[in-house]
Amino acid sequence: MVARLVAPYTVDMATATTTVRLPVTARDALARKAQSKGMSLAAMLSEQAERFTREEWFAAEREASQRDAADPASMAEQELWDTADDAWD
Repeated sequence: MVARLVAPYTVDMATATTTVRLPVTARDALARKAQSKGMSLAAMLSEQAERFTREEWFAAEREASQRDAADPASMAEQELWDTADDAWD
């Protein structure tokens, strides 16, 4: 019987992955961009996915703030909160 040693830290290090089909020219362009940034294509795409999610969240917050600014009742409530804040200073 042959014993096989496996370092314990390798057991749970695998990341679930999937295949994304895209034109070779697009894949090559993305790979060049990742290489120029000193990162793998997978790392760059993961980073960009997080960035897109963050940008969508900030866009939603901006839209909500603009709606609030256009609503007199919302602005009146904000003024009440600001006044209450001033009382604590």
